[in-house]
Amino acid sequence: MATSKIANQLSGCPSDAYVIISQPGVNAADFLPRDSAPHLRRSLGLEDQGNGKVKSSLQIADVVGELDLHELQQYLETACEAGVLSVDASTGLFATVDDLKPRVVRIEFPVLPLLKSDRISKLAENDAFLSSIIDLFPTTRYTVMYTTTPVSAEEVHILHDAKRQQVFSPFRAQKREFTTSEEDPEPSHNETSPLFDKYQFFTPGIFMGLLVSLLLLSILSVGIAAVSSLQVPYGAFDKEMGPAAQKKLQ
Repeated sequence: MATSKIANQLSGCPSDAYVIISQPGVNAADFLPRDSAPHLRRSLGLEDQGNGKVKSSLQIADVVGELDLHELQQYLETACEAGVLSVDASTGLFATVDDLKPRVVRIEFPVLPLLKSDRISKLAENDAFLSSIIDLFPTTRYTVMYTTTPVSAEEVHILHDAKRQQVFSPFRAQKREFTTSEEDPEPSHNETSPLFDKYQFFTPGIFMGLLVSLLLLSILSVGIAAVSSLQVPYGAFDKEMGPAAQKKLQ
């Protein structure tokens, strides 16, 4: 069991302070970005080729069952005669101690957010908070137990739904706009918009009709002018003055 394995590592009470950290809803991929936990990476020597402050480390990747932190705390209280100091991670408040008695510092971090950018930011914030707590220790002999729990199936389902909503939300918005434009509601009697904004009075069809009408009027005016300019003498229609009458007169 993981609890007994850790207890065996601490059987000799090698430290003056024991920090037990619980970070639920996190996995190994959350620690891959360099800005997610810079202080922790630096302490483990991951940033400067193994030149970290940590003398030894023990990593347990997969734990079968549940790691009982309360049992581990009770073991340190009994075996190492350590006092308990609880730290409120949400407010950053904790009591200060002046004696040299070994201490068990319990830090309970809240569950990480679902979005990746928010998770990295929150991990970095928790990492800075942890570093500030360690800097307040009057001793350099301390042990940090950083425990994590994976993301639950329900949280994974919510995360996938959130990502799916982000991907399809533009298409849904376009669909709503398209439906609204096709199914226009009946015009309201209380609308106060100008008349020329509602209707189009000078359409291309009306424009072509006016051009054709002007062309026909110009042709008609030319024809009327041509007919009115013809001059025929009235004598041409008199029988006595016709060609037959002129022959008789000869």
